[in-house]
Amino acid sequence: MAAPTAGKGEVERRGTPALESQAQAIFNGEQAMPTGMGANNARNQWISARVQEIAQQTGKPFDPTVFKNRQEVETAFTKGKQSDVVRSMNVAIDHLDTLQQASKALNNGQIPMFNDIANKFAKNTGQPAPTDFDAVKTLVGSEVAKAVAGGATALGDREEIRAEINNARSPAQLAGVIDKYQRLLAGQMNGLETQYKSGGGQRWDDKINPETKAVMDKIKKEREPKPVVPAPYSDGGKEARYQEWLKKHPEYQGTK
Repeated sequence: MAAPTAGKGEVERRGTPALESQAQAIFNGEQAMPTGMGANNARNQWISARVQEIAQQTGKPFDPTVFKNRQEVETAFTKGKQSDVVRSMNVAIDHLDTLQQASKALNNGQIPMFNDIANKFAKNTGQPAPTDFDAVKTLVGSEVAKAVAGGATALGDREEIRAEINNARSPAQLAGVIDKYQRLLAGQMNGLETQYKSGGGQRWDDKINPETKAVMDKIKKEREPKPVVPAPYSDGGKEARYQEWLKKHPEYQGTK
């Protein structure tokens, strides 16, 4: 479809990078198609026609609902319940990391470092700085219980989560509990990420903190298929020659 002839005042702007960029953004669902009285002016008529041209060129029909759906999912993850859940999980994962740091500091006899961590915890939460390790565990346990439940877990379940964290006495036990709940929270965050992106959301990394991203990336990497290492040749000389060849052709590692 040829773009309509623009009015005299529009001729110079027709086909400019700015107009092309706007048409591309509309086609991709990043901006809304102009509507109302302004939709009939020459500039917007050209944009509308260009969007249809892009659809023909790509073989992908223009879907005017994409922008609306994307706006709805952005609102939900910025102001809605999903936003509250993501924020709560961010806090819980970060606090579990703080708990791990505090445990290591005390285990190494680094009391000043523990105090620094406690003060940082207070600054981030707006609560008084915990004076001992049990207080840190109690506070973190409450945040984890709230996040795991999405704010709707039965009281008994919350108490169970808090008790599991509080009852971890050795550094090894505590590390296991922390890993368990970080993985659980990251798994729930993966589900939220899928929901967000399937609705057209494009700024997921802006909604999670660095510690959450690190945990999620770690779990995703662990789930990736591991390369199969071929068994060595029974002929030792042949295997040696093969290994020498691989040093020169590393792109063939894991194949025979």
